[in-house]
Order: sequence, then C-alpha cells, then structure tokens
Amino acid sequence: MPAQVQVAASGVLRTPDDVPGIDPLAGDLPGGGATTASAGAAERRGIALGSRTLREHATRGVLISGIWMAAMGLVQTARNFVLPGVVGPEEYGIWGALLAFGALLAAFRTTGTNEVFVGQDEEDQELAFQRVFAIEVSVNGALTVLTIASAPLLALMYGDDRLLLLGMASALAWPAQTLQAPLWVLARRMDFGRLRVIQAIDPVLGTVVAVGLAIAGFGAWSIVLGILAGAWATAIVAVVLCPFRLRPKFDRVALRRYGRISVSLWIAAVSGAVVGLGLMVLAQRSIDGRAVAAVTLASNITFFAARLDQAVSTVLYPAIAAAQDRPDVLRETFGKANRVGLAWAVPVAAGIVIFAPQLIPAVYGDEWRSAVGVVQWFAVAVAVAHLGTNWWQYELVAGDSRPLAVNGIGALLLFVVLQVPPILIWGLDGLAVSMLAQALGQLAIRTVYVRRRFGSWSPLRLTVRSLIPVLPATAVGVLLTTLSVPLGIELVVFVVLLGAATLLFERALVREIGGYLRGAVR
Repeated sequence: MPAQVQVAASGVLRTPDDVPGIDPLAGDLPGGGATTASAGAAERRGIALGSRTLREHATRGVLISGIWMAAMGLVQTARNFVLPGVVGPEEYGIWGALLAFGALLAAFRTTGTNEVFVGQDEEDQELAFQRVFAIEVSVNGALTVLTIASAPLLALMYGDDRLLLLGMASALAWPAQTLQAPLWVLARRMDFGRLRVIQAIDPVLGTVVAVGLAIAGFGAWSIVLGILAGAWATAIVAVVLCPFRLRPKFDRVALRRYGRISVSLWIAAVSGAVVGLGLMVLAQRSIDGRAVAAVTLASNITFFAARLDQAVSTVLYPAIAAAQDRPDVLRETFGKANRVGLAWAVPVAAGIVIFAPQLIPAVYGDEWRSAVGVVQWFAVAVAVAHLGTNWWQYELVAGDSRPLAVNGIGALLLFVVLQVPPILIWGLDGLAVSMLAQALGQLAIRTVYVRRRFGSWSPLRLTVRSLIPVLPATAVGVLLTTLSVPLGIELVVFVVLLGAATLLFERALVREIGGYLRGAVR
C-alpha cells in the first residue's frame, strides 16, 4: 500500500529505507496535507477525511476491508467446508458447472460501470449516477433473458437435465445485481465502513440459507437459493439507502464515452469467462464429473490467497483515481500494493501446497483425495497471478483500457495452446499443471504493460523477495509432514515461523504499514 517507492534503473523497487532523506509517513498522497488542491479533490469526491490524510484514510479502508474479508472468509470457509460434505461430489459438481456458466454470463455484464462511476468527477453526481445506472439496467435486463434462454444449452453441454431449472432460477440474480448499484456511491466516497456492513449481508445470509437447505436435502438447489436470498437482501438495503433517484437516464454522448472503456473490459471479462467455462466443460467431457468438482473445490480453497489483494485493490482504485496526475504516487502505490499482496498470497499458497494432502482428506473425506494435486497447483498459480496483479487499475486511470482486452484475448489463446493439450493427454494431472502455465503466460503479457507504464520492473526480483520470509517456515512445515505430528501443531508452527521471518526480513514494510495504521485509527 501507499509508501514511497522509487524505481531504480536496475528495476528493483526501493523502499524509503533504501532512499536517504525520504520520510515514509510524509503523507504526500492527494489529501495528505501536501496541497490545497489535493484536499479539494477529496472534498469534491465526498471523501470524509476528518483529521486523516488520504494515505491514512486509504490505509483505514484497507484495515476495514481486511477485517471484513477475514470475517467473510470465515463465513465462506464454513460454507465451503460444509457444503461439499453435505451435498456430495456429484451435486457439488453440478454447482461447479452452474458457477462456470454464471461466470460467463457475468462477464457479459462487465461494462466497467462501477469503475466508471468511481473514477468520474462530474458536477452533477446524481445525473452521472443515473447515466451509468442506465447501462446497468440495460445490460442486466438483457442478461436475465439470455440466462433463461441459455439454460437448455447448459443442460445439453453437461448432459444433465437438472441444470435446466437451476440455470433458469439463477436468472433472478441479475435484477438484484442491478438494484445494488447504489453501493457505487459509497465506494466513490471511500465510505468503506458502511459499504462493508451492507456487503456482509449477501455472504452471511446466503451461507445460512444454503447450509440450512443443504442439510434439509435440497442438493445443488440449496446453493442457488442461498445466493438469491443474499443478493436480494443486499439489493433491498442498497435501494433504501440510495442518495439518488433510481431513474436511468439514457444519454448517447455518455454511452459513447463510457463505451470506449466498457468494450475493452467486456472483451477481457468474456475471454476470462470463456476460459473458465471451457476448462469445466473440457474436464467434464475428457475426464469426468469429479474433475469438475475438483476444480470447483480448488477455486474455493485458493480464494484465501487473493483476499488481501482484493481488499487493497478495492480501496486503492478511488485513491489512484484522485492521484491520476501524480506519476510518482502511482508508481509508489503500485509497488507497495504488490509487495503487500505477495506478502499474503505467497505464504497462503505455500501453506496450501504443504498441508493440502493431509487437510483435504481429513476435512472432506477420502473421496476428495484426487483433488489434492489440483488444489496445490491452483495455489501456485494464484501466487504467480499476484505479480503485478492490479496493473489494470493504472491503465484504466490513464484512460487506456485496451491492454485489458489484449490480456483477455491472450488468456484465451493460452488456454487453447497450453491448457487443452495437457488435459487431453494427461487428464486431471494435466489440468492441474496447465493452470500454472496459464498464470505464467498472463504474467508475461502484463509485464510488457507494467514496464511501459512504470519503466523497468522485474517480477523475478519481486518473487525472490517475497519467497525469502516463507522459506524457513516452508522447510520446517515439509519436515513436520514426514513425522508423526498432529496437523494442528504443524499449522501453528508454520504460522509462528512465518510471522517471525516476516518481521525479520520485511521489518521496514511492517513498520511502515504500522505507522499508517496508527494514523488510520484516529
């Protein structure tokens, strides 16, 4: 997160401790007291800084989002641990197929409306909201019809008639998504406290409903109904608290202006969703239904590695939108966000790789043992994906969304070249390894754009730096798995060693973030 980062000629990201005379807590982000214009930008956006600088306010947002994600992570963990065991691999595989189908349809609604509204600075905010809301209404209305119409095709692709009604029922989620548009206002104002409270309704209520119905014997229907319950409850609260009239305003000029951004985002999202759906269909057709279940389980377990990055990215976008005329600040936030994200993702991925062979059979049962390899390779792929992970935000802030489309098309080509052949040849093992190949290919693509935007940048150096604090805990963790040590003790030892090594090797980063947190709680 925010701190001074200089990009040296060698490409090494240098912290304030490496650069004499620079105070890491100087507060030079917009709104940090450095300039009247910066404070005015925050006020114009409705950001209530109080006595905090924008740097401290952003850190406060990360802290709130981190706590929220930790709490919601526990909720999602409970759901992910309970549902597979209750509904069984077959029903859970059906849910995985429906999830991949939903992700493809969700990609069609990726018009960047949230990013567009958060990034704009119009005088009439209600009119700006209603213009962007018009896009949301149009797209989600079309997707409601498309979801219902596509349900028979989904059932045909997987050869399972149960997906027909499940697919049609899932169409009810689109109107709920439309009515959650007022949450954009809270994101633009960086009012993350209220935003996270409202967003907690969906996972909490959805989990309670899903688990209850699963225990009652509803199978895959329990998950679908749980999602609908959470989505509609959140929509109702968002509508009640909306500061603007929910009246879409269709404006051709605005549509053309927003469309330049939306088309590239749409291409990127659809390409990614096609890869996800193609992976699931290929797993079903070339392997079996358990392969689909394994991929779904791997995705749900490895989501932990991406949690902190999601918290940082969500908070960071409004801040970098306010700092879009400060290249030095943009370089700083990019470098620090990457280091913080990797400091979380790499240890989580290492823990999953080490302990998955014991943890998965112990929690889910021996019938899930075949999913261990898939989970491990997914974890490594997620860690690789964190190298330069939020690069796309800086392209959007610069007004250039085309690199996102290029990256999306690249992912589709990588799927055809690097993922399809291994799956067809080696089955489940090929599927697992191909995820890492996809991640490395996408890293190569975004490295080109990161270097174009910020100058020299070395993902290899960043990887080595993020691995150093993890290696001692990893070595001890691997050793303990070969001994007759209870799994609980292994996990505790791993976490303690990891924490000690992080304090030793990343003390400057920890101290710097600690300084921001002290200012953030004011």
